[in-house]
Amino acid sequence: MEAGMETKEQTKKETFCDVQIRYFGAISVLTGKRDEVMVLPPNTSAYGLLQKLSDIHGVNFRDEIFADTGKDPCAKDIREDLMVTINDKVVKHDDIAGIYLQSTDIMSLFPVFPGGG
Repeated sequence: MEAGMETKEQTKKETFCDVQIRYFGAISVLTGKRDEVMVLPPNTSAYGLLQKLSDIHGVNFRDEIFADTGKDPCAKDIREDLMVTINDKVVKHDDIAGIYLQSTDIMSLFPVFPGGG
């Protein structure tokens, strides 16, 4: 094979990535899983992954992830009581759409429980 030419299998391996998602609390109950691996196309944002997971796991999952802001129904905000980490680093909700996932990334979804004394 000439230099610079790739087989379909080589291209597939380089363009798609495996991202692990870990679920905690009520989110784990809704999915029936503690974790799963998603194969994502290149340039998938963390927000895009959350949307894809909502499509897969249904309306109850979506309601745990996204807030109903009364704005455009296609533009959902992430719930304030959800903590998202990528590779064990907390991600600000405003930054999620700008984070593009790579192979071996691990996204964790934690419902935040209100506390007090």
